[in-house]
Amino acid sequence: MLVLLDADELKRFGDLRLRLRVNGELRQNAIVNGDMIYPPLQALQALARFQRLDPGDLVLTGTPVGTALSAPPKPIEIIGSLIPPAMKWKAFFNRQAKNPKYLRDGDIVEAAIATDDGIIDLGSQRNVVRYA
Repeated sequence: MLVLLDADELKRFGDLRLRLRVNGELRQNAIVNGDMIYPPLQALQALARFQRLDPGDLVLTGTPVGTALSAPPKPIEIIGSLIPPAMKWKAFFNRQAKNPKYLRDGDIVEAAIATDDGIIDLGSQRNVVRYA
């Protein structure tokens, strides 16, 4: 679905809330202006300095903690910097495989973006995770 915003709606872009659920469990609930480190325009401007952006390009900027993978605590990160990269990544992925929030085959991921009052609703998307 394609949604075009008029000038008044675009002024409310920062009021948009992203809700992401996995199997019905709320994993992300964030407002664009309130919860993002870099607002979308600032992130795109920074990226455009060194990367060409074309209409239709998808830009992934990361997710907040708790949605799936997360960085290890600082002491573990320091210890990890002392071991060979292959061993460090193997340990990281082994740890994540036991993470109950990590997506698994059959999980249902649903995302919706709208203002809290529902005046702007960019729609929702539902996907089932499948192993390749």
